[in-house]
Amino acid sequence: MQTHSSKQAIKALTTFLISLVLFSQGCDSESEEEWPNSIGGFYKYESLVADRPVDLNQDGKASTDLLREIQPFNFNFPDAAFEVMPTYERDRIKDELYLFFPHSDYLDSEPNRPITYSPSSLEYKYTYHPDRKTIDLRLRLPEYPDKEAKFGKLERLTVLDGKHLEAKISKRFFDFKTRSWVSLNMTGVFQKVR
Repeated sequence: MQTHSSKQAIKALTTFLISLVLFSQGCDSESEEEWPNSIGGFYKYESLVADRPVDLNQDGKASTDLLREIQPFNFNFPDAAFEVMPTYERDRIKDELYLFFPHSDYLDSEPNRPITYSPSSLEYKYTYHPDRKTIDLRLRLPEYPDKEAKFGKLERLTVLDGKHLEAKISKRFFDFKTRSWVSLNMTGVFQKVR
């Protein structure tokens, strides 16, 4: 037969265990709890497709798959990342994003030199509208409007689902097939890593 004090002890232990389970489930959740309606996090390149075939790697073959065409460039995370704040590393900044995107070192004055690509950063401030899943973009440094002409422009950013973003990007590249500079419209899909 249980005494009143043993019933209280069992009740207290049950309450403690339920609280522990609820607390541990809360610790496993991602930043959505801390930043409601947030798209913040780090994303990796899943695809990058051009609006027309181009030869950007000097192999004589044109393709729309820019993850293969823009070589050598490391599209792997974390070298090439899309950082949308807030993140756990930088949780005080709520509305900035940085897309590390390839920039060509091609010079018209040295047409036979092998081409390389280095990372440049497309930097924007944003406003996310979770009800419409749309994102308004504005330059992070409006005093440098020519940066987009040189390094590329993030035209539009859309939320595909809880783990994917789609970016429309425009940038000029040197096409070795036509031996001319071309303006490309590209679609990139990015998957959330953390």
